[in-house]
Amino acid sequence: MTSTAIKARLKHLDHSSHLLYASSPSTSAFLQSQYNKVADENDAAVPDERKRKICASCGSILIPGITARTSTVKKYPKRLISEMAFIECRKCNARTEYTVEPAVPKKTKAPRKEPLAPKARANISSGLQSTAKQLAENGKKRSRPRKSNSLQALLARSKAEAAGSTNTSFTLDLKDLLKGS
Repeated sequence: MTSTAIKARLKHLDHSSHLLYASSPSTSAFLQSQYNKVADENDAAVPDERKRKICASCGSILIPGITARTSTVKKYPKRLISEMAFIECRKCNARTEYTVEPAVPKKTKAPRKEPLAPKARANISSGLQSTAKQLAENGKKRSRPRKSNSLQALLARSKAEAAGSTNTSFTLDLKDLLKGS
């Protein structure tokens, strides 16, 4: 087989395995073991990330906390050179280990050597005072805009229309209905 055909077959096996995992984990594990077999027979390069996601022994997909247990151990803890991570398959108890590079510590800014000039201090303090004033003003309760479709607004509109209209047509009001009883 050509290398492109092998890559296509490996990709198909991997994708189909992931798709079938939820419905049939055993079929998924079989497809992953076939992936490993095809890759070994053809000396295909397998990504390092695959070692963390697929069990090399049984082929099951490793999901931390569900199908796998994970743990880390610091190697050379005083110097923090690296950490060893372990993934243990819960199905076959196979253990895979790999090195994890430690996070690079953030660089802190060096403190200022010369103090701020008096003008700069005045600008900072006046800026803080104006900001405090704005916060106090904004802290007051704002009145919410009234809805134009509320009952009060509809009644006010109907009264304004009745007062403004020159047509003296007969209209009933709630008061008229209450007077009749």
